[in-house]
Amino acid sequence: MSERTNRRGHFRLRYPPGAGPLLLIDGAAFRVVELSERGMQFANGTRTPIPDERVSGELEFDDGTAAPVAGTALRAAGGRTTVRLTRGVGLRRMLAEQRRILRTFPDFLRTSAGGG
Repeated sequence: MSERTNRRGHFRLRYPPGAGPLLLIDGAAFRVVELSERGMQFANGTRTPIPDERVSGELEFDDGTAAPVAGTALRAAGGRTTVRLTRGVGLRRMLAEQRRILRTFPDFLRTSAGGG
């Protein structure tokens, strides 16, 4: 195997700007920019969680459905917070989100797949 072998256990879906689900935490909304079954990254708002802080809320998807999520903040940098989820989204939802992005933004995943 090469040194660049993907060590992640789950597929990570990057969203086009503004296309990710909303993360709702205590009345505040944050835009998710990347999502996997056990992790997410969201754009920071007025308050940024600190590392090891518990994060819980609800993801509101484009189709009107919602899913509870919970985890621990790993880091905050570059205007984004990365969270390791202990309660995340399932594979079915991940595949539905990937299909939606492919349908709505047909060139996005193709152009971002190798760039990153």
